Amino acid sequence: MATTRQSLASTLVEPASFRKLAALSDITRDELQALSSMPYQDATVARNRTLIDHTTDPLKCFVVATGWAYSFAVMPNGRRQVFHIYQEGDLIGFEDLMFKRNVFSVNAITNCRLAAIETSKMRAFMARNVHLSTYLYAMSSLNQIVLMDRMQAIARLEPKPRMAHFLLELMSRTRVTSEFHNGRRATSQVFNLPMRQGLIADCVGMSAVHVSRTLSWFVDEKIITRPARHIFEVLDEPRMLELSGFKNRFETVARIG
Repeated sequence: MATTRQSLASTLVEPASFRKLAALSDITRDELQALSSMPYQDATVARNRTLIDHTTDPLKCFVVATGWAYSFAVMPNGRRQVFHIYQEGDLIGFEDLMFKRNVFSVNAITNCRLAAIETSKMRAFMARNVHLSTYLYAMSSLNQIVLMDRMQAIARLEPKPRMAHFLLELMSRTRVTSEFHNGRRATSQVFNLPMRQGLIADCVGMSAVHVSRTLSWFVDEKIITRPARHIFEVLDEPRMLELSGFKNRFETVARIG
């Protein structure tokens, strides 16, 4: 992973960066500028490369400027469980600040550009900016609730409802941050999913073969369509909601302010 010092304005204050925070809170332009003053290093990591190895690396913290990444753990049986999925504007490692190492490892799904922040400087920034810290804690809590919903779906739902839940989760996330919506909270059913079936399988506790069959069933039933390799379009959102019982936390969250 390469890191270079740059003006934060050129890295984070651009389309998609902090878009989720701005969409879900009453944060002001001045407060966003204060967040943009955090000391950082611009970092890049290539797709499928490791961003954080929790077994060897010291504690790390990042803001995602562009790209997708995911946190994961390898189970005793050798299988991988995927937890958080990170997109533009998400913080990586924020929930781990009380530890000496990150709790989970993180890999890049796509090529990623990030703002790397030394954890000691992140803690100092938060101590000086208590109000801004409430925004960051609230976003971290929201991400934890979304993850808990998915873990509950994995534990309690059959494969088809479980897949519907996962697709609706990603669609609701990208409605806040996706390039398709020009920064506006929208209701488009089209979203990007740059994940291979093996990775999707590890997100939902299924085999890659079962993921392929389940997605084919959704297409055959005209619930979704796939106009391009990594582009999904939901054709029957009410049926997916009925199948999964999905709760869109991004719509029901109280505005942070």
